[in-house]
Amino acid sequence: MKKLNFTFLLCSLFTLTAFSQTTYYWTGGNGPASFTSDNNWNTQLDGLGNTRVVAGAQYTDVLIFDGSNVGGATPATGNVVLNSSSDTVARMIFQNNVNVQFSRSAVGSSNISIQGEGTALADFVINGGSVVTLGDQSNYNVRILLGLPTVPTTASGSVSGIFYISPLSQTSHTASYITSLSPTGLVFENGGECHVTDSTTVSPFNGSGNNTVLFKTGSSLHYYSGRSPFGNSSAVQFANFETGSNFYVKGSNVSYLDGTAYASSSWVNQKSFANVIIQNGDTLKADGPVYRIDNLTIDNASYFITHTSGQTPVLGNLTVNGFFTFPSGSNGLVMGGHSPQTISGTGVIEIPNFTVANFSDVILTKIITVTSATNIVGKINFGTNGRIAGAGTFTSRVASIGVGGTGTATAGSYQLSFAAPAGITGYSVTGPGLSPNTNVIGFGASANIIYLSKPALSTQAGGTYSFETDTATLQTANANGFDIATGSVTGAGSKSYQTGTNYIIDAATSNPFGISTTATGSVTLGDLVVNAPITTNYNTRLAGTLTLNSGILNIRALDTVRILNGTAIQGAPFSSAKYIVSNRLGNDVGVLRVDGITTAATLPIGTAANFLPVTITVPSAADFAVSVFEGVTIEGTTAGTAFSASQKSSVVDAVWTIDRITGTGTTAVTLNWTNALEGSAFASYPDVLIGVARHNGTAWEDGGGTGNNTINTATHSFDNFSPFIVTRTGSVLPVDIHSVSGTLQGTKAHISWNVSSEISIQKYEVEKSTNRTNFVSIGFVNAAQRNTYAFTDPISLTAITYYRLKIIGLNGEVKYSEIVVVKPGDQNAISFYPNPVTTAINISGLQKNSLIRILNIAGVVLLQQKSNAQFININVEKLKPGSYVLEVLNDGVRTATNNFVK
Repeated sequence: MKKLNFTFLLCSLFTLTAFSQTTYYWTGGNGPASFTSDNNWNTQLDGLGNTRVVAGAQYTDVLIFDGSNVGGATPATGNVVLNSSSDTVARMIFQNNVNVQFSRSAVGSSNISIQGEGTALADFVINGGSVVTLGDQSNYNVRILLGLPTVPTTASGSVSGIFYISPLSQTSHTASYITSLSPTGLVFENGGECHVTDSTTVSPFNGSGNNTVLFKTGSSLHYYSGRSPFGNSSAVQFANFETGSNFYVKGSNVSYLDGTAYASSSWVNQKSFANVIIQNGDTLKADGPVYRIDNLTIDNASYFITHTSGQTPVLGNLTVNGFFTFPSGSNGLVMGGHSPQTISGTGVIEIPNFTVANFSDVILTKIITVTSATNIVGKINFGTNGRIAGAGTFTSRVASIGVGGTGTATAGSYQLSFAAPAGITGYSVTGPGLSPNTNVIGFGASANIIYLSKPALSTQAGGTYSFETDTATLQTANANGFDIATGSVTGAGSKSYQTGTNYIIDAATSNPFGISTTATGSVTLGDLVVNAPITTNYNTRLAGTLTLNSGILNIRALDTVRILNGTAIQGAPFSSAKYIVSNRLGNDVGVLRVDGITTAATLPIGTAANFLPVTITVPSAADFAVSVFEGVTIEGTTAGTAFSASQKSSVVDAVWTIDRITGTGTTAVTLNWTNALEGSAFASYPDVLIGVARHNGTAWEDGGGTGNNTINTATHSFDNFSPFIVTRTGSVLPVDIHSVSGTLQGTKAHISWNVSSEISIQKYEVEKSTNRTNFVSIGFVNAAQRNTYAFTDPISLTAITYYRLKIIGLNGEVKYSEIVVVKPGDQNAISFYPNPVTTAINISGLQKNSLIRILNIAGVVLLQQKSNAQFININVEKLKPGSYVLEVLNDGVRTATNNFVK
């Protein structure tokens, strides 16, 4: 047993000695010098250590090229040219800004295998500032193999400097390459560059596995010529790209020999990219549909030619100063990102299909030509100059549902396995394992794959997935809005602005809304945001919210803007700079209608010259339509007879037409006006004389309600609706005149009344009638700022006679008092006692259906009682001591009035 253990120990020591790692520095100078010559390597940078010993140890050697000294004992800096033969080492490092070119002394190929050392450290390292070039003149080929060619290892590479796979040359093309065998085995770090100028025979990453080369954020791949750096089939992509990395196309992806497609090359077919930049007037021609591109930039005179079918999804910005075009077929440009995207540039974009995906927000600053179909599922901002032209159809899509089903999500993947997807590009997709707000940016029906705008969060097999769209939003600052010939959408195909499409209008226009080819009657919007003066171009219904941020919304005469859901108009406070104009053309006006009002609603309406808002306070849900025009007419209509100058003096010269479409109950109406519309006398009216009057279909009724002549508001409540004006109230009877009474004094009627406030009254005319219908004037009393007035009929009564007051204002306004009745002595049999009274009052001589009322001296009714008897006793114990009025009414006419004291 001891002998066996000793033998094992000796073997172990021999193994450690034979394969122990040694680090060597290049000391062979600038060259050309032999890469494999032992004397060109030394264990010390200054060349004073040991030279390299290759036999039996090459798999574990670490070779370092250090730019601070490449000459060893004879210090040197600058470029190093190597004559390379095949070799195998553990690691190779390029540092301190060294510049090394691997060449050969003759035509042929050299393979340098990087064995790796089994740690997490990268084994092929080009540090920042250092440059490495593989190959020299044509057919002087040098290959780097990460891992043994026959026994793959975990050798890895890290490039922060610049790596040329073949020298930059228009004439010399080598068959050099680097092979990575493990997943993300070769990583280009931030700032790292890979330049590919290769032959027609090999790929720059020839022999690599799928996803074994990774370009991290800030790194870049520069392609000039040669076979594809991505592999030879749609199922393989050697090089993958993190967001923020770059793929520069600096040469066309067709052979520099004869212009034909490179053999064994798959370019974009079912592949993903970060930023793609096409330069130098060259062309990237798609050989199949792309999975996704973050940002696509096409420089002047350069081309991106799509595949004939499938999609070209862009998740970032599209900048075209050259040409984005297609050979034929049905390929579609899909803008499917989750941050605002811009389509810009001075070049040409011509595509069969164009889609803005559900959760995407695209700013279009140029004209794009669409030959087949445009589908806006998310938001597109046309700005001032953006436009969709061409022969294609246009659809702004709202609330569409795709055909769902069962699929499988894989964590981190931008693909969803799903059987036979169809017609869902641009839709949102929801289901197990997926990120929220994920867009469908394309699909391969034959491959049963859906392309996703976000990677899946987890792996889920057999989940149920659904597809739908939300609401498209169209935004424009085009002065022609959505005019069919000059606006933001001018395509010759049919147009479908689906019901519920949202609009944001940023510039003055008289064509703010798109009109569908088959539109009839009206358009229905979702939300409308107004940021500039606009005029309606159609009857407009809003299923969402109207927001006035800036400018005037002009409702064209004969048009109606109808808010369907009662949502309050947003953007307050409104003013003369921001409101809704009810335009007038001849006898026609524009109308604002709001359905489903349930609370106080301010409708910021007005005429072209004046802001005249209306506030409606409803008792229950109701629909209202409102318009307004200047120039009060006798009939209350635009075609009516204008008020005379005298009539206008006491009104605000505007008519509000307010119609209640549905709803019941007393509703408060508040009207606002401007000083410019006030009549000559109106401006000086006190608040108590300002109210709202309604036209009853025959004439203007007396004004009523309350007013404020400082802030220019008047409020009154109504059960019926029609035209309204703001005017002086007909009188102040409800507040200022009370206790009109008629008594018989001897054989003559004595009429008296009390006044507690007398404003702008000229005189009180006394009228009488024998039939309560036809009244004649019998005299008047001039207003004299008194509290009590009286008038005696000079003619003795011989029959029951009715009296009333005609109150005449300083400007000729008229208001009538209530009617009182006086009977001749032989008919006036009503009497009462005692007076003063303590607990009860006795009344006799009553007729049937008599109403007895007791009022205080201010005219407020304190007690009332009905009676069919000739005699009644009323308890007055609860009355406070003081003076009171006793009234008896029959059929609404006062037949007796007396004062008493308690």
